[in-house]
Amino acid sequence: MLCFPLYTDQFTDRKLVVDDWEIGMNLCDKVRITSVEVAEKINQLMVGKNGDEIRVSIKNVKSTCEKALAAEGSSEKNIDRFIQELEGKIQGKRKE
Repeated sequence: MLCFPLYTDQFTDRKLVVDDWEIGMNLCDKVRITSVEVAEKINQLMVGKNGDEIRVSIKNVKSTCEKALAAEGSSEKNIDRFIQELEGKIQGKRKE
């Protein structure tokens, strides 16, 4: 993923994609960029060493997401816990 943030949450998204998850490259920060520079970044992403590292990171992120979304994964456990806490609060208000 090539990131070119312009407004609001796009900068946060770019930070997650580029710095935290390491599954993309920053194109530039709100400055003009030439078509040659864009082509160079695309080339780096598709055939360069950076691209190889990013593809490995993508596989790791994919695996983490699949585990979280699987039955008994962290997403299911967290939503179940949230529902239980919410039901507990509702039951508590009904007793009052």
